[in-house]
This record gives sequence, C-alpha cells and structure tokens, in this order.
Amino acid sequence: MRGVGTTVTQKKLCFLWFDDDEARVEKYRGAIENAEFEGFRRASLEVIAVTGPVVDEIAPLEQRTRRPDLIIMDHVFSRARGATLKLNGASAAHLVRRIWPEVPIICVTAMLPGKPKKLDQEDLSEYIATYGYGELGDQLETAFAIATDFKLLLARRGNYRRQLVDRLKPPTVERESLMRALPSEFRSQTHATTQHRVARWVLGVLMERPGFLYDRLRAATLVGVSEEGFSKVENLFEPALYGGPFATIRRPLWWVRELTQIVFAKSKDTSAGTAQLAGRSLEGIGSGDHSKCYVNAPPGDIPDVVARLAPGTEVHAVASKHTRRDPEDVAALPGFETLLVIGG
Repeated sequence: MRGVGTTVTQKKLCFLWFDDDEARVEKYRGAIENAEFEGFRRASLEVIAVTGPVVDEIAPLEQRTRRPDLIIMDHVFSRARGATLKLNGASAAHLVRRIWPEVPIICVTAMLPGKPKKLDQEDLSEYIATYGYGELGDQLETAFAIATDFKLLLARRGNYRRQLVDRLKPPTVERESLMRALPSEFRSQTHATTQHRVARWVLGVLMERPGFLYDRLRAATLVGVSEEGFSKVENLFEPALYGGPFATIRRPLWWVRELTQIVFAKSKDTSAGTAQLAGRSLEGIGSGDHSKCYVNAPPGDIPDVVARLAPGTEVHAVASKHTRRDPEDVAALPGFETLLVIGG
C-alpha cells in the first residue's frame, strides 16, 4: 500500500471536467479540491463548459501548457447548442485521447449500465471507468488513484506483459498464473490506446472480478470469519494486500493465494482441512467472529463463497451448496472465478 504518514507537498493534480451543466460540476468542487487522501497529492478542478459543439472545446487543448492528470467527462451534452452532429462524451473522449493518450478519462453521468437509457459497451469502452453522479463521493479516492497511477501502465521497450505483472506486484506464487490471465492484446508493442485498455482491465476485471484479488467480504469469508471478525486479525494479512496501480485505502484488496498461505501458517489448528477452519483458530478469534451462512439450512453450514442474492446486486457469504452459476455472468475468464447466485 502507499506510504503511511507521508505528507505530499508536490504540485497539485489537475482535474479537467467537461460538462454541459457547470452548476452541477461546481457542487463537487469543494469535495475534489478539499480532499486529502493519504499518499496522493491534492487536486485543483478546472471546468470546460460545453455550451456549443464539444469539438470546439477539444481543438484548443493542444495549445495548453500543462496537461491535466485526469479528465472527467459527462456522457450526454443535452444542453449544448449549435452542433449539426452532436457528439456524446464517448466520442469526445476518443478525440481527446488522440491529443493526450497519456491522460486517463473517466465518465461521470446520470446514465449507467442497467438503467433504461443505458450506455452501450462501445461507449463504455471509451472510458477507463464510469460512475453515476451520486457515486462520485464514494469513488473520489479511486479518481485520485487513477490520476496518479495511470502513468505506471505506460508501455516501454521490452516484454510489456512482464512489465505489467511487475507493476501489479503480485506474490511470487501468483506471477505466472497472472501472466497467463492477461489479455492477449497486452503485448510488447506500443499503441495509443494500449495504456487506456490496460487501465480498464486492471480496474474493471482484476480489481473487480474475484479470482486473483478479494475484497473485504470475500477475504473474511475465505478465512471463515465475519467482516467484523476479520478486522481483529487484518494486520496478519498485510503481506497479502494489493499495492499495485489504483490501490486505495478505502477499498483494500488482498491476493487470494497469499491470504490462503498466511491463514494456514498463522492458524493454531495445524490439522485444519480448509482455510475457513484454519481462520477460525486464529489468535483472538472467538465463536462470535465466525462467518454465518446466509441460507443456513441446515444450521451450521460454513460459508465458503460469496454469492449474489437475485434479483439485485446484494451479496452474502453462503455455503456453496446453496448457490448456482449466475445466469447474468456471461464472461468466462481464465484465472477468475465464476460468479454465483443464491438459490437452486
């Protein structure tokens, strides 16, 4: 993770926000410019008000003396006037990236996947990440991480796949399996959008889909305890913390195989057959800290997976025998787990 207790005194990060509603952006100025996240520089915010054709706002960017560290893009410029061909934020992002391929672009919008007027996948692919306006406060540390860490994904001479694995900082036991899981397009060649696509994969696949990394609920479930119980022994698992690009304190992630090795090494139960049983014998863990199966029929089932409660997105720790493959999960990615739903 980032250095603890460090004071960052360098020049502020520069966030550049394209939006057709300047008043809406101004509501977030205080949150952005007053934010202090450990390990990150503070930021200043500049607004580009899109009142006419967005292409007219893009052309002058080449004359700027300083590149921004992050671009925030609205997706629909419904208030903009005077354009025969109205470009949306995805089209604008594509044009901006032609000028500044080394600057990350995220989308903040009222339109989100899964909503009636949703973004299609082609539009989504133009952004590194997409957040709803109501989510921005919770995602602000991630935005600072994107602005800071995007440069770490720049391709250099040599084997880019190995460079990328080095930057992700996996445990030694994960290196080769992670190498095999990387998309085949991440090769040694340099391409204007490669850095962008790599960032999308790191944020949207590696850090989101269980397999190599677990969030707090999954990490706690792996070692047989509740999230509250996990907080009692969390320091034991510090060597397993993900510290690569876009890591944040607010949303820690742990390398799964390293978690598993540590729990067996630290457990007082040397004969434990599962990570869940091993974790329940860690120093300081009592029966009240044990994880409980959401279904719990019969009583006493030990949860060994996390699954979605359909319909909706709510997830719970549950015994795997009460789950099935998530019908909404169409992806089959080597090295990553199949997503599950609760129910027969």
